[in-house]
Parts: sequence; structure tokens; C-alpha cells
Amino acid sequence: TEIYTLSLHDALPISDYNGQSTKTLVILTRTGLLAHVDCTSDEHNVVSVEDVNRSMPKDWSKLSEWLNMQCISANKFLMVGRVDSSDEEVMLYYVHRHLPLTYQNKYKKTFFEFDKLCWQVRDNTHSVCFGAGGTLIGAIQDESLFVMNYSTRENKWHKSGTRKFTCVVAHPRDMIIATGDDSGRIVIWNNLFDKSPAKTAFHWHTLPVGDLSFSIGGK
Repeated sequence: TEIYTLSLHDALPISDYNGQSTKTLVILTRTGLLAHVDCTSDEHNVVSVEDVNRSMPKDWSKLSEWLNMQCISANKFLMVGRVDSSDEEVMLYYVHRHLPLTYQNKYKKTFFEFDKLCWQVRDNTHSVCFGAGGTLIGAIQDESLFVMNYSTRENKWHKSGTRKFTCVVAHPRDMIIATGDDSGRIVIWNNLFDKSPAKTAFHWHTLPVGDLSFSIGGK
């Protein structure tokens, strides 16, 4: 029996693949430990930031720590990381994890493919999301919302005005995103890839919105 223990300082949220029950556990720590465990067998894989950096193109700034993670599938993740640069940039990556294969009696190690999506992502655990079956990706900067249809690579940036975004969530089936901001407002965004998307503002809270969630049914 193996037990992974994390301190409260290091532990980041565990994702369960968009609210669905899963037999695979993914654990991420700020210090760079990514543990991928199949709870039905003894198979597990633990990867450090250094392992991931070796998989990145040589001309990219290297990661110094993970900040957030969303699991799209067992081997595809949205990951937010701080890169080791002078301005401490926070980047959003689409990560495809390739499992080890046995080929001609040679064992190949797990490796990662990275796709940089956007930058200056807010440093909190509710700053990125995916929806529409894993096709729609969203991320927030302080005053900008980034959306992408990953299947077509179409993307748009939308401004919040004078309010600062605090959290973002995507509809599980449709191309819809909800955002919260520091004024306590919740906004539902439709027609995301139009120049002027349709927005519906809901009631204000007295404090900034901390988190949002659609139900599995999309309500």
C-alpha cells in the first residue's frame, strides 16, 4: 500500500474529470509533484516539474511551480504554471500526457506535449475552465476573458470593463461561460466567438464572487 501525503501548504485541488465519478486520481502540488494514480490497480506515475521541463521546447521559459490544474480526460489537462522569468509570468497550457509504451523491448518514459494558450492568468484556483465536452476552454486575467474552441483553434478576448474577474466556469455541454467579478456580479456569456457576445448579468453579491459551478445537467 502506498499513501501520498500532502501538507495544506502544498496541496492543490484534486480534479475528478468535470464532476463525473472516476477511478483515476490526479494530485498536483505547488512544489512540482504530479501524481497520477489508477485506484483499481497498482499502476501509478509521479512526475516532477523538472521532468515536465525536459519535455518542453528548449526556447520556452521553464516552469518554477504549478498553480492550478483541470483534468479534461485521463491524459489531457489544463495546467496553470508560473514560469521562471524576470516578470514571473503565469501561463495556461494544454497538456497531453503520453503513457509509457513497450516497443521492441524498450521501455519509453512518460512524456508530455505542451500547447501554450494564454498568459498573465490570474493566480487562483478558479482562473481556468473547460466545457462543451472538453472543446471550450476559458481563462481570466484581471480584466480580460480568454475563450478558445480547441477543436477549431478559434479564440477571442473579451473585456470586463472596470471590474476585475475573480472566477470562471464553463457549461458542461454548451458554448457558454459564466464569470464572477470583484463587484459581486455574475455574468453569463453566450455567442462567445462573436465580436460582441451576448451577456446576461445576474444579482450582485455584497462581496467578490469566490467560485461558480454549473450542475452536471448544465443549470
